[in-house]
Amino acid sequence: MALSSEEEQRIREEIRSRLAQTLEAKQQKKTLQEQRRRERTSERDRQRIFEEEEQQFYEAQGLKKYINRHGGVEWLTREEIKKRRRAGKEQYRAQKKKKRIRKWMAVGRISILVLIAGGLGGALYKIRTMNVPEEKEPTTVVQVRANVQGATIYVDERATGMMTDGVLKDLSEGKHNLAVALPGYVAIPDKKEIQVALKDTLEVFFELTPDYW
Repeated sequence: MALSSEEEQRIREEIRSRLAQTLEAKQQKKTLQEQRRRERTSERDRQRIFEEEEQQFYEAQGLKKYINRHGGVEWLTREEIKKRRRAGKEQYRAQKKKKRIRKWMAVGRISILVLIAGGLGGALYKIRTMNVPEEKEPTTVVQVRANVQGATIYVDERATGMMTDGVLKDLSEGKHNLAVALPGYVAIPDKKEIQVALKDTLEVFFELTPDYW
């Protein structure tokens, strides 16, 4: 049955109304996007102007921009910057000395462990050949995480061969010192002490910041 002229006119008006609403919604969306773009551009310009004025102001006072070890900006005199750099070099040398000492201590511990392992080798072999199942103690799990991946994990000043983020298992009961190290970064804190008990599940987090010294 064909539509009457009145019904056809009504349908056409409804379609035109929907099309007008759709077009208006698109225009409003476009206008909002343009407004947000202008706001972002304005904010970047304000930040740029602030940084330029800040630099001109402090340089007029005879100060220089200095990026500290935490990535923060400070305005210091030339003498203060020299002192900071000297202190950084001294700290770097002290850290290298500590690392050398720890390395030789680790070598000494390994030598002792090798001797002990050799003496116990025969006894361990006999135990393994006995068909007596050994009771396995419950394990502990320590998750060592950092904001930067690939840092070497140390337990009691010994490298574990694992990197962040890593999971340590079967730590003995008692206190342990955990640390992480990655060239070009400084760990905060430099180490953490944990108390381990059987069946423990612990999580330890280290913040690594660039070392500008």
